[in-house]
Amino acid sequence: MKDNQKEDKKQPIPDQIYELVAGGWRAHILKAAIQLDIFTAIASGLGTVETIAAAKNWAIRPTRVLLDSLCPLGFLTKKRGEYFLTPTSGAFLVSNSETYAGGSLRYFLACNTWQQLLEAVRTGQQKVPDACSSEFNAFWVQDATMEAMRTSRIAESLEMWRTVGIDPDAKWKGKVLDLASGCGIKSFVLAQHNHNAAITCVDWAGVLEVAKRLADKWNILKQVSLWAGDVTTMDYGDSEFDAVLLGQITYHLSIDQNKSVLKKAYHALNQGGLVVIHAPTVDEERCNSEALILAVMLFALFGEKGDFYTFSEYKAMLEEVGFSEITKHSESLISARK
Repeated sequence: MKDNQKEDKKQPIPDQIYELVAGGWRAHILKAAIQLDIFTAIASGLGTVETIAAAKNWAIRPTRVLLDSLCPLGFLTKKRGEYFLTPTSGAFLVSNSETYAGGSLRYFLACNTWQQLLEAVRTGQQKVPDACSSEFNAFWVQDATMEAMRTSRIAESLEMWRTVGIDPDAKWKGKVLDLASGCGIKSFVLAQHNHNAAITCVDWAGVLEVAKRLADKWNILKQVSLWAGDVTTMDYGDSEFDAVLLGQITYHLSIDQNKSVLKKAYHALNQGGLVVIHAPTVDEERCNSEALILAVMLFALFGEKGDFYTFSEYKAMLEEVGFSEITKHSESLISARK
């Protein structure tokens, strides 16, 4: 039996290919529906194949095939021949909605976008702007809008702070600098649980509008400051904060850029203050971590400066700028003290 099991592990696995291809099919079905603006048509009251096809001057049969496929994917429901939006498609895929995310999804799935990966490998050159540039402002606004509605982030963020030694429920009169904050949800949980906590968010102006709306919704706007700008060029001040959060930004930056940001974070912290890096690390051999798949996305979609780093690389960067007590809490969480 053991010999057979060993032999099975050496066999090729066709399902591994089929499952990956099927995932691609699903993504491109959604892409087609976004490009055709099907969800907006249904939101406007066009609920049947016949009414949609007539309004758009489309062929009935392929329209029906596409609409039906969106039902098992969870983006439409169907009853007695009429199609209805699901909460997800209604929130994120109707083009005139404030929370529309179709633009970023189309960019993710565009064939010419992924062509950039081939060019990067073949020539080392890419035509896409850097992810941290203002050209991507609209993309990050959509991303922040979706993130603000991810309620699972609340519990995850509370656990993150507890893990690094900051109790959200303590009467902690701390000031937190949230770099590349997005919607701010990761740091806002501290302000929501503790009226003494003060949060400063740094991001692009459009993104900070999303953060402002979330802070207002949570009734913590008085505890929040918003600094619009580029985290790689902005000065953060001197000895003003008790904690600095870098959440999902370090992998968009080169090692030199990260050292520059970490050096400014070091100076911005009070003595004994904490820097928190909330981003996936990869294994030292760079062969087992899921984040390695995301690293390909960086090259294809956002330019080539960033990378997903090992813990030893983060440790070296942190030590070089002066941090100590460097701790890896999990595959996506590192902290260090000034």
